[in-house]
Amino acid sequence: MGWVIIHWFELGTLALLCLNLWFVSSVLNANDSTLRKSKADRPDARDGTRLDDAFAFLAALGYRGFRFEPAAGLVPIAMPGDSDYWFIPAEHPA
Repeated sequence: MGWVIIHWFELGTLALLCLNLWFVSSVLNANDSTLRKSKADRPDARDGTRLDDAFAFLAALGYRGFRFEPAAGLVPIAMPGDSDYWFIPAEHPA
């Protein structure tokens, strides 16, 4: 009779595991659906935006681009390139 109790416990554990997996799957699907809808609804979605366009957009908002150099700190950039950038408001004394 002891083996019946163990099997019921294992079946209960398996059922809870299945419910948990179903719940996680439904949450992930809802997140994916929400992200797809919000991306489709945004007319200004910037996937594939060129670096020059992004810099021009931020400059129009009043930001200046800088890159970090260990010897000099934050250095203004003249041309966008492959690097990490910091954007600081133009009125801020960097």
